[in-house]
Amino acid sequence: MIEDGLFEFEEEDDDYKDGEPISDGIYSEIKKSGKNDNSEKALVPKLQLDVEDLVAQGVYSNLAISNYSQEEFVLDFAFLQPHMKKGKIRSRVIISPNNVKKLVDLLGKHLDDYEDRYGAISDTDGNPNFRISFN
Repeated sequence: MIEDGLFEFEEEDDDYKDGEPISDGIYSEIKKSGKNDNSEKALVPKLQLDVEDLVAQGVYSNLAISNYSQEEFVLDFAFLQPHMKKGKIRSRVIISPNNVKKLVDLLGKHLDDYEDRYGAISDTDGNPNFRISFN
């Protein structure tokens, strides 16, 4: 099973060779429930995403800030150097409330999987002891 973004889908051997898609079909099978191999499957449209080189490199963030309105959530990802009182927002993502809920569910599942594999993460730092202002 492959998890890509907010979707889980089955990789079919006849659709892939060496990890690359060989079919130009527009549908993939997706499990409707559970991890059981006998789960009911449904056809869903395939989605191909291209990533620009600069975006594919990613950015490092050690601070995330979230704000919201009725229509959207704004997620800011910042980098703070140790012992400095100033940082810079490196990336901003604006996302709908429905997709935030899906993202939270996906991250929760990935965090559970991570902790099963590598052990529990302890949040010893707690909340930072500073106020954040934007210029």
